[in-house]
Amino acid sequence: MGTSKSNKPVNEKDKWEYDPKMSNYALSKYKGELEVWRGITEGLDAVIVNPSLIMGIGAYKTGSGAIFELVNKGLKIFTSGSVGIVDVEDVSKIMIELMNNSNIRGERFILNAENISNKDLLTRIAKLIHKKPPFIRANDFLLSLAWRAAEWKAKLTGKKSVLTEESARAASSKLAYSNEKIDQNDKL
Repeated sequence: MGTSKSNKPVNEKDKWEYDPKMSNYALSKYKGELEVWRGITEGLDAVIVNPSLIMGIGAYKTGSGAIFELVNKGLKIFTSGSVGIVDVEDVSKIMIELMNNSNIRGERFILNAENISNKDLLTRIAKLIHKKPPFIRANDFLLSLAWRAAEWKAKLTGKKSVLTEESARAASSKLAYSNEKIDQNDKL
């Protein structure tokens, strides 16, 4: 998704602009969406959804569920960033509604339930699983040291780094998304 130029939550009209510091994950999602748009211009019957961070019951070791595992293991640090979140069941329900609605084609929808600070998200998760919430704020300098140390450790151990420059940058990004289009869609 693009970034908002008006300091408002990102919406479907915000244009994506390449940034060399952009994560490979974001770039791959953008390129995948471009392929769907190409297909739509060639007659593909499709609707695009851009969910924010998907949360829900399920895999707690991978993807966004890994946040639960970090908190469960006693995560003490939080970052100053923020993120949009949406429930996996809401994403599934809306996707099915969009696919079954013949009046909606060739559009994109942001799926987001709430914009929340990383600290508040981690605190909610900690309370949910009866763990102590993180209490140390990691500033940009500390994050910079942490990802470099994690990469050195990975080189020494031969294991994949648990923290990269990309993930540190993402953790301190202040992200917010608008769900106005899907909420106000009278075709659903």
